[in-house]
Parts: sequence; C-alpha cells; structure tokens
Amino acid sequence: MLLPELLMLAAILGLGVAVFPRFFLFALPVAFLLCARGTMAVLSRLPPVMADRAGYPAAVAGMIVISLFMLGTWWRYPKQDYTGARRFVEQREAAGDAVVAVGIAGEAYRYYWPEIEITNRVSELHDIEAHHRRVWLLYAFRRDMEQRRPKLLRRIEDEFVQEREFPGMVGDGQVRVWLRVRPDAQVSLADVVRAAGAGE
Repeated sequence: MLLPELLMLAAILGLGVAVFPRFFLFALPVAFLLCARGTMAVLSRLPPVMADRAGYPAAVAGMIVISLFMLGTWWRYPKQDYTGARRFVEQREAAGDAVVAVGIAGEAYRYYWPEIEITNRVSELHDIEAHHRRVWLLYAFRRDMEQRRPKLLRRIEDEFVQEREFPGMVGDGQVRVWLRVRPDAQVSLADVVRAAGAGE
C-alpha cells in the first residue's frame, strides 16, 4: 500500500523537485490503519479485564490528547498569512515604493493582491530597484526558492534586509517580507519614525 508513495518520493527527490506534504495525502489511510493495528496489538497483550477497563479508554484518551496537541500546534496560525504580510507592507510603504512578489508567493498574490508586481527574473528585479528608492519584496517556501530560483534568492539575501516573517501551519510556508533601500537614498525623518514604530 505504501509502494506508490515511496516510488513517488524517489522520483521527486531524483528530479530535485520541491516536496509538499499534500503529495502524500493518499498515505494517510495507510497511516491510520497502521496506528489502529499497533494500538490493537498493544492492547491484545494486556489481560482482558485490564484491556476492557483501562486499555481501551486509555487509547481513546490518548487520541484525544494527541488531537488537542495537533490542533493547538497546527491551527495557531493561518495556513499562510498572505493577507497579514500585505497589511504589514501597506502600513509601511511610502509614495514611490515598489512592492514585488516572487516565487510561489507571486502566484498566491495574483489572488491576494492583484496590483502587486510579480517577477522571477534577477534582471527585472534589478530594473525595479534602479527606478525606486525602496523596494518591498515578499516570498514564501525558501526550499522552493533554493531549488528553482537560487540566483534570485542570493540576490535577495545580498541586497535586501528581512523586515518580518509571518508564520503559518504549512511547513516552510512562512511569508517573508524583505526591504531594500537604495544606498544613495536619503532617509527621511518619517522613515525613522516609521521604523521605530515597527520595532515596537
């Protein structure tokens, strides 16, 4: 039952494609079966009286505790906080600033922020930087950036400063907000006050 999932994992790793949890959705029924079978195997080793009086209630209580832990851990944040990252930038951007989304975040922001500029080319990002004093940049899934857009990621990390990270319940799906201020740009008093407020 697990062979198709293992073959898919081998193919994904062999091709160097980003791995996402949803690829393995069909393995969940197998995991449930293994968990149920393991629980029954443990309970079958207990004396019948103990299994009936304590074993089965303990198993149910254990499932409830694990479920509560998972809910608290995985649902504390949005799946991915694209709207929170947008509000953060909108509250801090000034006239003449550019806002750019790259990678998978670019695809998401076609829906969450249709007006945003989307690019995945270093040359286009360089052109945007040349025409704007400040450039805000958003991306998610760093592993995907490393695999599919390594030059763009290096450019971001060399030229930009990360302002904020918005956590989510999707692994590696944090939405990261970066800012680049052109070196020859003069920092205004309003920028200083805004930065101090953001630090609070």
